[in-house]
Amino acid sequence: NAGTLYGSSNWRAAFHAGGSTTVVRVSTSPFPTGEITAISNVGHLASYEYWTTIGDIVFADGYLTVNGATTHLGAFSHDSGRGDTFSHGVNNAGTVVGSSSTNLRLPGGDPHYPRFASHAFAYSDNRMMDLGTLGGTHSSASGINAAGTIVGGADNAASAQRAFIYENGKMTDLGAFAGGT
Repeated sequence: NAGTLYGSSNWRAAFHAGGSTTVVRVSTSPFPTGEITAISNVGHLASYEYWTTIGDIVFADGYLTVNGATTHLGAFSHDSGRGDTFSHGVNNAGTVVGSSSTNLRLPGGDPHYPRFASHAFAYSDNRMMDLGTLGGTHSSASGINAAGTIVGGADNAASAQRAFIYENGKMTDLGAFAGGT
């Protein structure tokens, strides 16, 4: 509503307001790629930065920026000690939603760099809450409104990707067209 544009500039998280562009660089990686993915009506910024190691392993960190102060969201760490977090939405209360890797190790992949399931999260009051799935392996939250209602996508028990709504502590499958996901 204030006319701020957000996204990325030269692969860095950035926003444009009042005639100037500001790059938000928060990670310690020398070459991060980032994006601001959401902004609330009161100016909360949800962003992430990711980078690739020599072995082509991607690491990602999610952030919340309020009044110029940036908070690292953390992750649902797994046994390698490093979790990945992508933020996708934020509301006026400063609750950030997105996806974060979990402790659930998936089969396959490089034995030195295992793969892990990702779950939707809601971050508020310096705490990440795992929103779970619809019975499958993965989920990701994509948006949150002023009332705290969250939407996103999640695997069901048959491994089909389904849209969900999360209200009052419960994830509900929104269904799909016949044969669709």
